[in-house]
Amino acid sequence: MDINDYHEKTERVDTTPANTEWEASLDDLFGDLFSAFADVLVPSMVKTELDEQRKLIESKDYCSAILRQAAFVESLLEWGMIEEIESYQGRELSNSEQEAIERLGNTPTVYFANALGILNDSEYEAYTKLMSVRNSVAHNWWLLISDEDQEYYEHVTTRVFQTLENAFEDINF
Repeated sequence: MDINDYHEKTERVDTTPANTEWEASLDDLFGDLFSAFADVLVPSMVKTELDEQRKLIESKDYCSAILRQAAFVESLLEWGMIEEIESYQGRELSNSEQEAIERLGNTPTVYFANALGILNDSEYEAYTKLMSVRNSVAHNWWLLISDEDQEYYEHVTTRVFQTLENAFEDINF
């Protein structure tokens, strides 16, 4: 198979303005996670993350921005799972128990978070779409990025950044 054939067959998520339901769900997810952990999230940590993402977007390094955004959201989700399990068990998890959650991988993490009630169905869909874009970037980094891909990645990173920034501004730390 020629590399161009592979690249042309890469599935893309429709980014037309009509496809904003998952983006609204992403906003709900960020708001829920920030609210749930407002007592432990240090505002400067989130601000630093937003500053780093802004730098990547301004330099048009959309692939790196997507990877960073996905990793940040995944970390928040893992943190939420740890907090939820600790609340259920009435005790803090050991380091090895926390590490087991952190090593689950993307697919088990999202299933487990959904089962724990951390993600509702629309947030689950938004998270999986973000991770799908992340996987496309992470596993195809060596491909030449077309103008169409560049525009798509710009759209995704900008929307995720705006959503994170808005959720951060809405939280009272």
